Amino acid sequence: MNKIILNQKKSLSTVVATILIVAISIVAIGTIYLVINNLIYGVAYSPEFSCKDIKITPPISIRSACYNPSTNEIEVSLKRNLNELKIYALEFLINSDEESSRYKCGDYGCTCTILNAGETKSYLFKTTQITNGKVSIIVNDCLIEEKIIDTCDA
Repeated sequence: MNKIILNQKKSLSTVVATILIVAISIVAIGTIYLVINNLIYGVAYSPEFSCKDIKITPPISIRSACYNPSTNEIEVSLKRNLNELKIYALEFLINSDEESSRYKCGDYGCTCTILNAGETKSYLFKTTQITNGKVSIIVNDCLIEEKIIDTCDA
C-alpha cells in the first residue's frame, strides 16, 4: 500500500512541474511579444520630425502676404520645398490691430488643401480693414515663419 501512495506523489509532482513550465512559457512569450510590438509600432507613432528639425529646414515658406482693400481679402502666397516631410496640418495665424484669426488646412471637412512638394499656392482670407497685420504659418503644430502683411499692388 505504501508503494501506491508513493507512485501517486510522483505523478502529482510531474503534473505540477508541467503546469509551471507551461505558465512560465506563456509569461515569457507575452513579455517578448510586448517588447517587440513596442519596438515596431512605438516608432510609427512618434513624430517624423521634431519642431527643431522643421525650423532648421522649413518645408513651407511665405513668399508674400498682402491685404487687398478693394476685396477685403488677405492673400498669402506659400512655396513648399521638395523635402519628404508629411504635413498633417497647416495653420495660418493672422494678427492685426483689429482682430486675430486662426485658419487650419488639413482637417476633415476643410475646404483648403495642403501644398504638395514643389508647389506654390495662394490662400485668400476674407477680413475687414487691416492695419499693422502679420501672418504666421504653423506646420504640424510648429511655428515656422511670420511675415508682415503689406498692401497688395493694384
